Amino acid sequence: MAADGYCWWIERFRTAYAVANVVRGFYKYREIPAVVSIAINGQWVDGPRDALFYSGCLHWEM
Repeated sequence: MAADGYCWWIERFRTAYAVANVVRGFYKYREIPAVVSIAINGQWVDGPRDALFYSGCLHWEM
């Protein structure tokens, strides 16, 4: 693992972060006005949660 610079593990963490970040957005996300220069001026808002999944808008193919 060390010989290749832990490439496999680094890629695994990147993928896990991307998936977790997307899932988290369904529950809460940061709303930042376009006119502000720093994110601290934003606020956390509730996401659609389960409503999106039960709306019938998403079609999954397994």
